Amino acid sequence: TNLTEGLGSSIAALDNSVFGLLANNKLVAWRMEDLEVGNSWDFGGGAALDPVRSGSHVFVVDSNNQLWCLDDQQQLLWKAPLENVPPVGPPIECRQGLCIATRTGSVVTLNPETGEQLSVADLALPISSGPVLWKNRLLVVGDDGAVYNLSQP
Repeated sequence: TNLTEGLGSSIAALDNSVFGLLANNKLVAWRMEDLEVGNSWDFGGGAALDPVRSGSHVFVVDSNNQLWCLDDQQQLLWKAPLENVPPVGPPIECRQGLCIATRTGSVVTLNPETGEQLSVADLALPISSGPVLWKNRLLVVGDDGAVYNLSQP
């Protein structure tokens, strides 16, 4: 299978599966062993965030700002709304769960098993990138160009 044919995003790989968004807005999973197409999902208006790996899952954000969590068996485990706010970077694993920064200045922590929101840290200013894990802290970059050091949830 030619993975670049019709591919409209970057790809993210787990041990047994690779995920990518096709140009026709279909999220597709391939089996790593033979690159045969497995499961696929209609992704409507495209992605706000291309597929990324974090830990043992792949995450992707659709155009409705729903965070999707997929596993190595090509199963959709859950979807979680990001309250109509686009993320500014990929989610990362943090001490209490999965952390994702939003454009409006929040770092949201989700339960990685269910997508349930556990906490929200509000920076009260727009975030342009992050979060990045540093020691026991989270770093994000504000629109003002400053790096903000937040305690890890």
